Amino acid sequence: MIRAFSILWLAVFLPIIILILPTGVSPIQRLNETFSEKFYIETYQAKFELISAELENLPESQWEGKIRSFAPTLVTQLNSKILRSINQTQSFTED
Repeated sequence: MIRAFSILWLAVFLPIIILILPTGVSPIQRLNETFSEKFYIETYQAKFELISAELENLPESQWEGKIRSFAPTLVTQLNSKILRSINQTQSFTED
């Protein structure tokens, strides 16, 4: 009876603990990272392709200045998206 209970305990509670704890083993965390990565790649891919095309037309010595001119816009957009996703996550957890 004790053996059956321990097997049941491991079969039920061990997967639940693995899913809940934020570890590298958690498939929920892996899915979240994968979806986030895909989202940001799809969102910013066109913008980086345009920047790459502009940089190809410039000599390499001018690249740093051109990238610095783009940096405030990119950082602002990325920060606003991250803050919105954090706010949405917090609103879901507060409900």
